[in-house]
Amino acid sequence: MRHPRRGVPGAMAAAIMLPVLPSCYRMPTTNPHLHYVPAGVTLPVAAHEGDPFRSLKVMAEANPDAVVATDEAGGPLTCAQLLNASLMLAGYMQQRLDVRGGERVLLMLPAYPPLAIGWYAALRCDAGVVSLDPCSSAGEVAVCLSESGARVAIVLADALASVNPMLENGRLRACIAAAPPASDWRRSGGAGQHPRVHAFGDALAAGIEAMPARGSGNAPASPRGARTPHNFLR
Repeated sequence: MRHPRRGVPGAMAAAIMLPVLPSCYRMPTTNPHLHYVPAGVTLPVAAHEGDPFRSLKVMAEANPDAVVATDEAGGPLTCAQLLNASLMLAGYMQQRLDVRGGERVLLMLPAYPPLAIGWYAALRCDAGVVSLDPCSSAGEVAVCLSESGARVAIVLADALASVNPMLENGRLRACIAAAPPASDWRRSGGAGQHPRVHAFGDALAAGIEAMPARGSGNAPASPRGARTPHNFLR
């Protein structure tokens, strides 16, 4: 367990880290990580009580040009860009992939901007987050899907071999594939041959707005949760 960092300007407190296991435990009925942000993201002000997406919106309005993440190829990501990308991805997930409140979304991504965008997008859909190491095997993914009930995944393109069997047998209805950190994850195209694999860059470029939010959707009593690896949260 890490302890909250004190006196670090612009940094969020650390969250309880969950170890990477070969499969997902059954998800809790509440999300214990509501006040934290994904690894690789430093937000400029404190989070809003109980609602991470609302926190991001408030921060983007107050500090739109604050850099919250960087990566090898795509350059810096500002707070406003993170918000806008999360809204576009949420809209795509809702209107193209039929993600609805109460569902689970599997994330298999390293600590780079698409992880943060995917996390906030899932919250904006009022969905729960399940996260596995992007190096997980097809067997580990299958167990995770069985235990969590996730039907949509956002994965590193290099991890598609581990999720393709679940696309073939229908356990996953759709998958969004993000280019690796050394590539430009914003670039359109490159989703692969499977008809249910969508490119991360294409999803953002589609420009589909998120459906109207139904309240905050992120209160601790909401029936959803998060299952995360050790490096997912700060």
